[in-house]
Formats: sequence, structure tokens, C-alpha cells
Amino acid sequence: MKVRRILMEAPEKVRVEEVDLFDQQLADNEILVKTLYTTVSIGTELFCRAGQESWFPLPNVPGYSGIGEILAIGTDKSDFKVGDIITYEGKHASRHITWTNWVTAKVPNGVDLKYAALLRLANISLTAVRNSQIQLGDFVGVSGAGMIGNFAAQLAGIQGAEVIGFDFAEHRLAAMKKCGIKYVINPKTEDAKSQVAKITDGNMIDTFVEATGFAKAVPQYLPLVKKGGEMVLLGSPRESFETDLTPVLNAIHLEATNVTLKGAHEGSISAMPAPYVRHSKLQNIKALLRAFADGKLKLEPLGIKFALPEEMPEIYAELAKNRDAYTGVVIDWTKE
Repeated sequence: MKVRRILMEAPEKVRVEEVDLFDQQLADNEILVKTLYTTVSIGTELFCRAGQESWFPLPNVPGYSGIGEILAIGTDKSDFKVGDIITYEGKHASRHITWTNWVTAKVPNGVDLKYAALLRLANISLTAVRNSQIQLGDFVGVSGAGMIGNFAAQLAGIQGAEVIGFDFAEHRLAAMKKCGIKYVINPKTEDAKSQVAKITDGNMIDTFVEATGFAKAVPQYLPLVKKGGEMVLLGSPRESFETDLTPVLNAIHLEATNVTLKGAHEGSISAMPAPYVRHSKLQNIKALLRAFADGKLKLEPLGIKFALPEEMPEIYAELAKNRDAYTGVVIDWTKE
């Protein structure tokens, strides 16, 4: 079978290639999928493209979020059947093999599939809500209004929180507003601390979700968290940042502030349901599909760039120069 895929073959070098794959018989639990759409995880994939991810040796095919149609299935007695449209953890390729016993779920009828492809990233954002103490009426801050931050803000709002979004790019803040986030602040042009005090009547932020992955954001936003509040690290820190760590440690340690700092990497959530495990990635993706189908989770206002596979080498290069070029990118494989 001929398969087209996006190959990162060396640092800064990306091309589309065609290879022969998947001619072997499927194992019992395997599913062969015709890819319809895949979503680019901009931050992660730019580091992959640069050869800066140890878990992603080059050459390699990036991607971990797909929507597709089942072409064939092994003998596993599952609820899946040929013709089903599913969401799965798939690479940027026109065909993919996934599994019946992994994070694979049917997509409800009537859902716009090109936007449903984004929900794999929303599943990452949901980790911050699952690992936090967010409750009805809490004030929640989210730094970074890209896809991960936007989804985290929306999901905190669905949880019943009053959400404040922070970003330096006005177009991303505008997208947040269109997605239902009531308060947005640009720290480059506004005094964030005074604005937060005004919005919260001086109580400050109960839970702050740091979604950018920039280490310098932690000391920047920590003063906005209330006494006894929490800061959740959703974005993965990668780039070096040198600073005096003592104020950060004192904010966590001292009785006067006593802020809890916690991580929210998606790996902290079990992939599949299991006894005594409250949440899993599979349960989360099903919940997100329902939220999108019911109109609770807004995806269209994000301003997504839809691209053909052959456009991706240029788009990666553009994003490497200006990460703000697009809030998100979805690759359209339906012309294959």
C-alpha cells in the first residue's frame, strides 16, 4: 500500500515522501485507518524539527492526533467496524495503524471532523483541570492563548470557574474572547497584577495554569496567585532560563503565601480505564467529543490554518521564524 507521510529527516529539513507500508496482515487488535485530518502540535513539533527532542530521533514522522475512517480491522471482538470514523493517536501520514485497546474512540455523527481533529490536544489541556482543585466560582488564570491554553481556559470555564487569559498576542486573546473567556489581559500593555486584583475584588487567582512551557512564566505569574492557591504547569519547559529561584521557593514555602506548585503532564493520566482509576485519556477524549458535539467546547473561533501535506515544509519553516503565525494547524488528507 502506498502511503504519503511527512518526514523530518534532519534538523530543519522536512519533506513529504511516499513509501510502501501496511501490506502485512493485521494483528487481532490492529485497525488500519484512512487518515482524514491530523493536527500539528506546534510547540512539540518545532522542537522535533530542530532535533531537540531526545525521544524523537531523526529521521522520523511527527504527529500524535488524527481523525480517520477504518479501512480494515483485525479479528478482535470490539465495537469498531469498517467505515467507522474514529479519533486516534496518529502520525502525519495518509494511512495509519492504531489499536482497539488504546486511546481510540468513535466520533459522533454530525461533528465537523476537521475541528474534531483538535480534540487530542484538548485532551492534553484537560490534564490541568483533572490535576487541579478547580471548583465552581474559582478564579482561574491561564497563561498562553494558543490551542493548549485556549482549551485549558475553556475547560476550566466548563468546570464553573471565572477564567482570565494571559497572552502577548492580541489575535490569540481575541480568539479566547470569541471562545467565551470573559477576561483577557496582555501583560505587555497592561498591569496584570492590578487588573487581576480588580477582576477578583482583591482575592487574586485560585488556580493558575501555565500553558506556555516557558520557565520564565512561573516567577512572572506566581505573584498573581492567592495565598494558599495553586499553580499548575501544563506546558513542558524546554528552554533554559536563569533567575534567582529563592522568591519562587518562598512563595511555595512561606506561610504568608503557601502556593502549591504541581505538574500536569498528560502522562500522569492513565491511558485506558482501570479499576480504582477515576479518569483515563480514553474517557477524557470521549467527554471532549461530547462537549464539542453539544456546543460546550468552541473550536471554530480559534482561527485554525488548514493545510495540505505538501504545504507543511513551508509552514513549519514559517512557524520556526514566527510561532505566532498560526494559532493552530490541521493537515487535510482528504484529497489523498
